[in-house]
Formats: sequence, C-alpha cells, structure tokens
Amino acid sequence: MNRIRTRTAAFGLWKLLTKIGALSSLGIVPLFADAPANPATLSGWAEIPSDFRQPGPVSGQFTGGGNGVSTPFTGQPIPGFSGIIPASSPGEFFALPDNGYGSQGNSADFIIGLYLITPDFKNTGDGTTGNGPVAVNSFIPFSDPNGLLSSSFISGGPVYTREKYYPSSSKQIDVDPDIKNGKLLTGADFDVESVTRLDDGTFWVGEEFGPYLLHFNAQGELMEAPIPHPFLRAPQNVANTQQNPANLPSSRGFEAIARNADGSKIYVSTESSINSEPDKRMIEIFEFDPIARQYTGLSYKYKKDSSDPITGNTNNTSNTFVLGDMTNIAGSVYLLIERDDGQGPVGFGNPNPPAIQKKLYLIDLHEVGPDGILLKREVVDLLDIPDPLDIGGPLPYGTPADRFTYPLQSVESLTVVDDHTVLVGLDNNYPGGNGRIPGTPDGTEIITIRFQDPLASLEVVGRTAIEKWRKANFGSPLGDGDTADLADFDSDGLVNLLEYAFGTNPTPDSGMGLPGLAPLSYRDNTIQNGQPLISPAGEAFEFRFIRRSDYATAGITYIPEFNSRLEADWSPSPATPQVLADDGTHQVVSVPFPTPEDGQTKDFARVRILGDTE
Repeated sequence: MNRIRTRTAAFGLWKLLTKIGALSSLGIVPLFADAPANPATLSGWAEIPSDFRQPGPVSGQFTGGGNGVSTPFTGQPIPGFSGIIPASSPGEFFALPDNGYGSQGNSADFIIGLYLITPDFKNTGDGTTGNGPVAVNSFIPFSDPNGLLSSSFISGGPVYTREKYYPSSSKQIDVDPDIKNGKLLTGADFDVESVTRLDDGTFWVGEEFGPYLLHFNAQGELMEAPIPHPFLRAPQNVANTQQNPANLPSSRGFEAIARNADGSKIYVSTESSINSEPDKRMIEIFEFDPIARQYTGLSYKYKKDSSDPITGNTNNTSNTFVLGDMTNIAGSVYLLIERDDGQGPVGFGNPNPPAIQKKLYLIDLHEVGPDGILLKREVVDLLDIPDPLDIGGPLPYGTPADRFTYPLQSVESLTVVDDHTVLVGLDNNYPGGNGRIPGTPDGTEIITIRFQDPLASLEVVGRTAIEKWRKANFGSPLGDGDTADLADFDSDGLVNLLEYAFGTNPTPDSGMGLPGLAPLSYRDNTIQNGQPLISPAGEAFEFRFIRRSDYATAGITYIPEFNSRLEADWSPSPATPQVLADDGTHQVVSVPFPTPEDGQTKDFARVRILGDTE
C-alpha cells in the first residue's frame, strides 16, 4: 500500500498540473462594469465652535470680518481644517488649518501649524441638532529654526525676518515678538492645504504659494528647504518671470496629498487645471518619492465632473469644481473629495450660491480607461448621507428625518478612521463660511461615515473573482497574452488557471515551480498550499487537495478522478468532498478512494478543473 500511495501522489500531481480538462467561457465582463453599491451611513458628528481662540498673537489685523464677526481677534481662531490625519493615540488626529484668512496679503499675523484634537462624536440620535464636542489638546506651530527660508522662496522673505508684518502696507504693525523669536511661520509665508505623515513621524505638507512640498519634523520644525514642483508655478511663486509666468490660478495649489500604504510614495494634486489645459475638468495627480526627495515623473490624469449644466458654460472651458483631499484606503485605491464653492441649501432664501457638488469618489491608480484617464466611482454624496440613527436630528430646509446633509463650502479633509470608516472635515473660511445657518459663521464640523463593507473591499470597477486575482498578481484584470487562463506567466509548469484554482503563486518571484512544490499541509485552519496528497484513512486511503473557499462563485469546478492505470478512462469520484480545514480563502478537502470493482484497485488520482472564470 505504501508503494501505491507514493506513486499515486506523484503521478496525481503531474496530472493535476498538466491536464486541465474542459474549459468554458461565457465572455469577458466589460471593463466598465458597475461595482457593488457599498452603502455608507453617517456614524458621527462633532464640531469646534467658530468662536474658539488659541492663545497667541493678535490676528486678523489685515482682513475684514463677516457674518456678524469683527476683526481683529484676540488670539488665533481656527478657520477650519484643510487636512486631518490620524495621530498615534486612538481617537486623536492631527488637524491642519490653512493660511488663515485666504491670501498672502492678509495672513501675516496667523501662525500656521498642526492642532492635536480628539473629537467626541455624537453617534446616536437624541431628537436635537446638537453635535459632539472636540477637545483641542495642543498646537504645534510650524517654525524655521535653521533659517532655511529666504526671499528665494517667499516674496520679501519670511515674516519672522521682518520688522513690520507688511513693510509697504498702509498698516504699519510690528511683527509679534513670539513670531520673530520663535521663527514661527505664518499665512503670508505659506498657504498650507494638505498633510500626510510618514512612519518616521515626520510630516509632508502641500501648500499653494509655490506650490511647494514642505517637510517638518514631529516638533513642527522645517527640516529642509521647500521642494518646488518641476513645472507648476502659482502667481505667488518668486521664480515667475515674464517669459515663464505662473501656470496655475491663485489658491489652486496642492490641496490634496496622500501617502501610499507603505509610505514609499506620496501623491499630490492641485485643486484645478493648469492654465493651458483646455478641458478644465482635467487635473493631474503627481507621484513624489520622499526618500529621494524628488518627483518620480509619474502622474495620473483625473477628470472632475462637468459643471457646465450648473454654470451654463459649454465645452468645459471652465469648471467650478475642485479637488478637496485624498486618502489611501488599500493598495492602489484612494478616496477623494470633489466639491464646489457653494454653501447652504438650494432655495429657502439662502443668500449664498448653493451647494451642489460635495462628493466622495473612489479611484484606483491601476484602473484607467482607454483614454488614459483614471476611472472613478461615486461612493458618497455629502449632501444626501443616509442617517438611520438620526444623528443629525431635525435639520432645517426640508432635510428628511433619515438623511444628513453637509452643505458647507470648503470640504477639504478626508482620512481613514478604521477598516469601515472615514472622517470628513471642513475648512470653514472663518468668518466667511455660513452654509449651515446663513448669516452665522460655521464652526469646524467633522463627521464620520461608515461603509457597510470594509474599505479595502471597495472597487472602482466590478470584477469577477479571477479578474481580481489577475489584477492582484499581474497588475491587469484582463486574461490575455501571458495572463490568459492557459498561459504560464512564470514558466514554472503551472498554467495560470491552475495557480488560481490551487492558490499557488503565479509570479516569477515565487521561486517555486512544479519540481519544488511541497505537498499541502494544514494545522487546524492554517493552510500551506501545495501538492495534493494521498493520506491513510483507517484501513483505506483518501485523496486530499486544495480548493478555493469561494469556488461556488469563483467560476471553478473541482472534479477528483481516479484510475487503475494511466491509459484507461478516468472516473469521477461519486463522493462529496469533505472540508478538513478552511482559512477563509482556501480549503483542504478530501474524498475517499473508491471501493475496488472486479478486483481493479484505483491506484491513481487527479483533480480536473472546469473553468467558467469570466
């Protein structure tokens, strides 16, 4: 019997890896197939009041008020957040205001930096429109202790080097000693709009006056000179000349920034198109290498929705929608904000241009259309968020009881909270934003949105199981050329369909082909994929092999077959395979060797695969 077991296992493997059996195909799922709905609901709501003041120099001395608020301010207000990212402690976040009051000419007395906040989200209804509080734990001002900045980066040099905030202004006000002595950076130095944090604890910040990338340590100290983009230049860029003028509109720089999953790359994007782009829907997402401290030259094209139906424009020669922020949710998949500048509801006497476009879109850097533009899919309309727990309460302006609306002007913060949840935050343009109650300054509202399915499962394009497998292993979901079912991508003797069916590695870096593939093994529900094998089962034997856990929906049929000699016809096992182990992705299953008929024992076993994988 030992002779039979050894010979059968070895020959069964050979048959397993070379005899595929009948393959069938029902056609290829279109590239633009619809993805699952992935419903999402409001799960939390919190707010920093608009009248919050951080202790610090008097600010707002060069700007006007609004919505019943007068300037200047005693201390530093929080004009909302243009970026929010998780901190080290659960529930805490780093939050980045922008440059303060909107322009380089009015924000020299506003100190830029990061707040550390802890929102206490309201997460259930109480019949009111009240929300949860936000603890403002500390402030990390950005500074330049090493004197890296000069007039080469900032017109007139950084504010901390000046005697007056604006030497040529009619308002001759001395620079606050705290700013000068601490070499603190202000909103006249940089318009910071986006932030990401690497594993070393340092921050990379995108800004709009260069636009530059700024690198700060955990204490908020500038670590190196600002890094310019190879060709983007804002109107405030000191390198502009008559021959090489600015090619970006004002205040349309690096609004969005995100690291990839392992922090080896950073992706940044402007809010809107460069001036020379005829189709104003088009923007680019640029790849930056934080180790090499340089742009890689790789970029991705993204197309915003058309605003022509709203503005009455034609041919997309203008576009009122902008990119708000982006965040990585898994692998090459990112969420981003696409918004307009409107605020408040449509109608109801709203004096502002109303909010029309506040949406979250899903993109995958590996999913592009035939025109080379990233595919995208809407996953949340922030003006119509399901609110089954009635967290928002009885919101005004006709908002249904089971819905929540976020009709606020500059929705500019987006980050992941947990496997199912994202956070969305507001730059309230204090005191100008008044989207919640017209005429009343908006606070800094922060919400969380929970997806029914894990964020990592969200897809831009609906895929079959084998298309997902191809994309994960080959970078493309298409089964053609070297990635076709009957092709052998890594030339190891196992065709791709069998690698898919039995969970082996189809890529050349696996270092494991047919000769070196070990038999399968398992302990409890921990499985090591490998060759099928023959195992004793009491006085008889059973044939064990690997099967996908989702085989019923994965387009794969496994048919264990037996034979008394290789030249004869193979007989399928009449037994239902028994599951011995299941790790959620693959199973170890077994069937008994058949009872001998007319003295003919079955010495050989194989698994035939029927593939209906498309």
